[in-house]
Parts: sequence; structure tokens; C-alpha cells
Amino acid sequence: MKLPETLKIGGKIYAVIYYDFEPGITANMGCHNQMEQTIRIASNVHPDQLRDAMLHEIIHAVMAPFPVEQRDEETWVAYVAHGLDAAFRDNPELLEIWRDDER
Repeated sequence: MKLPETLKIGGKIYAVIYYDFEPGITANMGCHNQMEQTIRIASNVHPDQLRDAMLHEIIHAVMAPFPVEQRDEETWVAYVAHGLDAAFRDNPELLEIWRDDER
């Protein structure tokens, strides 16, 4: 799987930084930092976990400009990331809608 080095989200360029997840030491499989414009993702996990973490952090980046209570945001983001991951994996043709965009 080719992993992106940068992502453009909401007009901002985010650097994507990969690290090794260490159970019991590393708290999360991903992290979004709006001020640094970085997304950190654990790369040594199962591809399903990596995709879910990537979507999770992308959704945090999308929501960054909008004030939401942290506890509520984390729950909402987890549900949406899991749902989108399932939708894209079960319906890969959905992504073709964006790939075939003729501008």
C-alpha cells in the first residue's frame, strides 16, 4: 500500500508522519495537530487499522475549524471514520466518482 506524504484538507497541506505503534507505550494509532498541520499515523499496524486511523485523523482535520467539545468530537469522529471505511471497502466503485471527476 502506497502511503501519502502529504494531504490537502480544507485548503491546507498536512504533512503525514508515520511512526511505530507500541502497545502499552504509544497511546494512539493516529494524531491530528491543527497548529502544526500534521497527521501522525502508526504504520506498523494491520492495514485495516491503518485505514481506519487515517480516516479518523482526516475527519479531525476537516472538523478543526469548527468548535466542538473534545469528548463529543472524538466519539463522533470514531463512528464516522469506521462507517466511511466500511462503505469504501464494501463499495470501491464509490471512489471512482471522485477519480473520474472531469474539471
